Amino acid sequence: MSESGARSTVSNSQFIDHQLATNELAAYYVPPTEVIKPSIVSYKATTSDHYPIFSRFNFGSAAQTRSVRLTAPNGGETLQAGKTFSITWTSSNVAQVDLTYTLDGTVWRSLASGLAASSGRYTWTVPSESSTSAKVRVADSSRTDVSDVSDGVFTLTRPVPQVFINEYLPQPNPAVPGGTTPDYDQQFVEIYNAGPTSVDLSDWTIHDAKTYSGLEAARHTFVPGTVLPAGKGYVVYSGASAVPAGAQYATYANNNGYGLRLDRGINQGGAGDAVYLVRADGTVQDSHSYQVPGVDVYQGYSFNRSPDLSATGNWSYTNPTPRTRTDGSPF
Repeated sequence: MSESGARSTVSNSQFIDHQLATNELAAYYVPPTEVIKPSIVSYKATTSDHYPIFSRFNFGSAAQTRSVRLTAPNGGETLQAGKTFSITWTSSNVAQVDLTYTLDGTVWRSLASGLAASSGRYTWTVPSESSTSAKVRVADSSRTDVSDVSDGVFTLTRPVPQVFINEYLPQPNPAVPGGTTPDYDQQFVEIYNAGPTSVDLSDWTIHDAKTYSGLEAARHTFVPGTVLPAGKGYVVYSGASAVPAGAQYATYANNNGYGLRLDRGINQGGAGDAVYLVRADGTVQDSHSYQVPGVDVYQGYSFNRSPDLSATGNWSYTNPTPRTRTDGSPF
């Protein structure tokens, strides 16, 4: 409308009453958009300085011509890492479909794109990830509003991971006694290698909920050549001031000074957060979340595996012990 020279108000010669539509809504738009100038005497004084703007959308039969329906996995299945599983669907008047999946119902990741809808099947090699809340979504490649999701959650299983998150501190104490602002440099994530061999961490990343969703870059990326020996832990601190002088297997978040930026707990008036350890191929090695009510955060206390150094251990609260076992002894 602006490019056509139309005006949307009595007083302003430019078009200022723009309408915004999502990609999904835009698919139903029927041009043109029109400016209605009512035949009302002294319109500006008696009614409004702005003219009505009308756009049309067709939600009738044309909107119902396409459909997709996911038929598997549809809830209750248990899929094992490394095995194959046939994702199946039915469709009507759809040329291509995209497949995505989620581990937690929040973040969706690409599984396959541009598949022939008529095939109705895709052989998925199950990733080495663990979840009891996984779902798959199938969507029209050209119309994301034409989609379907697993009716219920399914389970992804894998062998016990060799490298995992052992401890992390979301809310440090203040830098000085009596202070009120946490010393955020002291936030840390500790990972541990419980396996018999060294693991190359090159290009592995650490995320919080925001960066894992793709809104920002990873909180930390392990530089090429980073190797974690068997039986050792590696600590990533939020800021440089927290890294002990001469410490081996310790560094600070290399994201241009932003740090780990773990949010406060829900019990502290925050939104909660999560920590993800992600392999170089983009799959999740390990994670823990305090984004649900009841998983509280306490200033000055870490989340730690219980038993300590156990990939299958539950999470408990402890005084922070980065770079050591919970009893203070070295790895």
